[in-house]
Amino acid sequence: MTPHDRSSSDLATLPAPALALQVHPASAWQPDLTVTASLALAGTLDGPALLIDYRIHGDLRDLKIPPPTDPVATDGLWQHTCAEAFLGLAQAAAYREFNFSPSSQWASYAFEDERVRASASVPVGHACPAVSCSATSDTIHVLALIPAPLWPAPGPCLIGLTTVLEHEDGRLSYWALAHPKDRPDFHDRQAWTPLPFSLSGHRPS
Repeated sequence: MTPHDRSSSDLATLPAPALALQVHPASAWQPDLTVTASLALAGTLDGPALLIDYRIHGDLRDLKIPPPTDPVATDGLWQHTCAEAFLGLAQAAAYREFNFSPSSQWASYAFEDERVRASASVPVGHACPAVSCSATSDTIHVLALIPAPLWPAPGPCLIGLTTVLEHEDGRLSYWALAHPKDRPDFHDRQAWTPLPFSLSGHRPS
């Protein structure tokens, strides 16, 4: 899935200001990095998608980055350098988790309640997340697309934006918009934020 230009009547692309992620103070690794994520709606060849632009900036010499591989669904991505998103209706317990590896691998999980995996699996196949990665000497840029069939039901949504960063020695650093608890917990809705635009008007008919 790649971004594709459409007229504003087809789909409004609504970039939102970049949001700063914070490192959890209990993380084993406390790197001097800046991590941000920004949101937009985008048109793709397969229909509308939620676009998330993650940027990791600073001295990257100690950051372990997964090498490129096939863009397939893979479990355990969160054990290494990985961007993540948690998306659910504000007034419902159910939500979805997405993992985006710089390697181009991805994962998608459905939950009925906090950390309670749904019995029905998230659809895969044609409606799959997509992830791409590029890098300069001081910035890692992870671009993720969540297609409309994987969005929650219509209504106001909350989103959690997070990353896990791995040191070359294996230590992990946990980043999120906020950290309400003493230990990292990306599933905690207290750390999520309202989606800055509505998805309801952009679903395919």
